[in-house]
Amino acid sequence: MPFDGDLKCVISWSPEGIDYGAPDGKPVVLIVMYLVPENQRNHYLRDISFLAKALAHYPGLDKLQAVQNLDDIRNCLLDLIEASKESSGPDTRARMIRIQAKAAPGTLVLRDLSNLIVEPVTLVAGPDKKPFVLTHNPELLRSLGSANDLIGKMESDGSYQNGRWRILQCASVTYQGGWVTYDCIAVKLVENNTTMSSRLHLP
Repeated sequence: MPFDGDLKCVISWSPEGIDYGAPDGKPVVLIVMYLVPENQRNHYLRDISFLAKALAHYPGLDKLQAVQNLDDIRNCLLDLIEASKESSGPDTRARMIRIQAKAAPGTLVLRDLSNLIVEPVTLVAGPDKKPFVLTHNPELLRSLGSANDLIGKMESDGSYQNGRWRILQCASVTYQGGWVTYDCIAVKLVENNTTMSSRLHLP
């Protein structure tokens, strides 16, 4: 992610297992997800390398298929850390030892997003040039064609609000001559008497 911060890791457990097409044909019961800020790339590679090495040599890995609750999962992970201490440094042990078990909410309430419009959009900016807007949506093209400080907001905030359209930057590439492309998504909630910012909370 394009910001500096701490490396975050979340481990999710599915009692029934999820079919992820694993080579051994077994359902996946643990999913490890990382949030990697730009300043943590090296830490992430080191952590994921250690995790792969630890799992490959952990003798109790088969127990994960038989666990019944979150406490059992937590104990298995702590056993994994304990068994891997010899091959890990103090920094890795300190980062992995803080394991908190938290149950997911029983019922997931989803907002009605049937009126949400999501459009891909690419912005092309050059030195002292008006930005080009590449989109299939004519309304979005008109909206951004008259936008003020569009590229400046993309550089400083990574997003731009123009009326009910919210433009979110996903990635940017810099080319020779100072040209930059911004791959973005544009979102708008179409609903009478309701603005997007009051109902749709986006970063």
